[in-house]
Amino acid sequence: MDNYSVTVFVRQKEPVILEVWDTAGQEDYASIRQLSYPGTDVFVVCYSVQSRSSFRNIPSLWLPEILNMGTPYLLCGTKSDLYEPGNKYHVHEDEATDFAKRYKAWANVRCSAMENTNLDTLFKNVLKCGLGEDSKFLKTKDGKGCVLM
Repeated sequence: MDNYSVTVFVRQKEPVILEVWDTAGQEDYASIRQLSYPGTDVFVVCYSVQSRSSFRNIPSLWLPEILNMGTPYLLCGTKSDLYEPGNKYHVHEDEATDFAKRYKAWANVRCSAMENTNLDTLFKNVLKCGLGEDSKFLKTKDGKGCVLM
């Protein structure tokens, strides 16, 4: 698992510490992955737009693991730079949009780390999701920040 931490400022002055935990989908981590879920403020469930199997894993693997946490999640299609519209093995944007509505994702974003496309949109949505009225997202009195998976 990889962990990253960054401080961002919201409302131009309030610091929010984002802790990003990449739990990966490897089978090797399946037994310990869920141990890292408690305390998570927002989940980002990712799939590769060029891998229909990674998309199919969402309702069968990822949602059963996270939905019982009562924590909102965003759907994120990665590698959008590799998407080919006519390729039947790739996930069409309309499919992801329908899925996000059906399974009540807070947002649906496609991005490309390679081209730095929509990464800002993804994290802005994460912040908007976490900064709701009952937000635990802003830094708490004990100095902890947000945990994002």
